[in-house]
Amino acid sequence: MNAELKEQIAAMLTPAQAAEQLGVAVKTLKKWRWKGVGPRFERLGHKTVRYSEAAVAAFARSEPGAGVRPKIGRPKKNRSGAENPPPQSLY
Repeated sequence: MNAELKEQIAAMLTPAQAAEQLGVAVKTLKKWRWKGVGPRFERLGHKTVRYSEAAVAAFARSEPGAGVRPKIGRPKKNRSGAENPPPQSLY
């Protein structure tokens, strides 16, 4: 690993540091990552997660595009096995 990359990684926030800046629990950040919401993060290896200071600050200001995209998957099925209909428009 080159020195420049090591410096970039060292400048990133740990989940504990990011949680402190956002005023939430570390467990909340973990849940947000699992749900696909929250500040953008980088996964370094299998378990190591880091946040850039800019991403955390942008998320705290609720800027559009500051968070990660929600997960996209198959439509959920109801108990009968049929797909749920799309939501009705309110207008």
